[in-house]
Amino acid sequence: MTKRRELTQQELDAATRLQQIWNAKKKELGLTQEKVAQLCEWSNQSAFGAYLLARVPLNTDAVLRLAKVFKIHPTEIMPELAVLLPTTTIENTTESDVFTAEEKTFIKMLRRVTSEQKKDTIETIKEFIRNNQVVIEELTQRNMNRQVA
Repeated sequence: MTKRRELTQQELDAATRLQQIWNAKKKELGLTQEKVAQLCEWSNQSAFGAYLLARVPLNTDAVLRLAKVFKIHPTEIMPELAVLLPTTTIENTTESDVFTAEEKTFIKMLRRVTSEQKKDTIETIKEFIRNNQVVIEELTQRNMNRQVA
């Protein structure tokens, strides 16, 4: 059996960032390791697990796939990709494929109202989410299951 090479510090740092992103996003996005593997079009969960546990180094293709799943810019996982990629992030674009048509419409409408109305709208949505978290999680999971099928 061939012994794996040790990861470089840069590769270990990327794995650490991936772990932090995973821990921050998995509940919010309703993800499991198996679901991430499916969305990345990997054959099973073990590929994601190997990246997550720094058993194998992340490659550019994996970073791009994971960034799409986590709805982040790839440089949040691997900053050294900044020289190759545009700096656009989810927060400052509405033209990216990461937004659905409904989300784009919502953003356009939100831009038309006053700051106070925006704050009120955001607070209303936050309260709705707090009050309906279980239902929202179930609906999100059903929607994700439908997308995979």
